Amino acid sequence: MTKDDFVDLMGNSGRYSEILGITSDPSKVSFSESSEKGSSVIDYRKNDLMSLKFLEDMLFNDSELEEDQIADKKILDTKQCVGYYSLTFLGLVKSFCNILDLRDKISFSLKSNHPLRISMAFKKLTNASLLYYLAPRVEEGDPDDQDDVEFTESEDEQD
Repeated sequence: MTKDDFVDLMGNSGRYSEILGITSDPSKVSFSESSEKGSSVIDYRKNDLMSLKFLEDMLFNDSELEEDQIADKKILDTKQCVGYYSLTFLGLVKSFCNILDLRDKISFSLKSNHPLRISMAFKKLTNASLLYYLAPRVEEGDPDDQDDVEFTESEDEQD
């Protein structure tokens, strides 16, 4: 993604939610947010992006998948990767855009239920680079749904 595209995306995000959903499939990447106030979706088609490599090209064939790669098989079956990330922490990446040259790019690597990998190369700064990982947002569960934890009294509390 170009610097201008990312700055534009960040400028148009955060109106409805602090959480930005990113969905990638072989033909596009969608950035979405929603709340009770409304919702918004910004699509970048394959032709709008500098490069779009879908995981299918990088994963093993179905016959080569092992038990521990079930998530990768699901991606192959659904042809989609999805992640939800905090706009607050994505905003930190935006602050580095001032250093980017117009021809520098921002690369995103997305895999469902994995951290978002963001990389930038700063050609102005003697080929310095930034590699940033952003953990996905997870839904906070209802406290009643959590596993029951048995608390024991300490010796001080027993007196």
